[in-house]
Amino acid sequence: MLVLSRHGIELQGVEFDTMVASYVVNPSGRQHNLDALALEYLQLKKIPITDLIGSGKGQRTNRRPQSDGAGRGLP
Repeated sequence: MLVLSRHGIELQGVEFDTMVASYVVNPSGRQHNLDALALEYLQLKKIPITDLIGSGKGQRTNRRPQSDGAGRGLP
């Protein structure tokens, strides 16, 4: 994000980028997405977003996922 800032690109509302941090720590890593990082560092398999909000025409907005799925799968 500092590099972007030095080139005149300011990110507003972004405090930390998990994927960028993953790449900085391990540039030769195969995946830097949240699913892979949760599994690697926390040994947790993330619940797919489609399980929470559905897909297709019946998909709910992910701005307000139903609370009944919150915390599911956590130890």
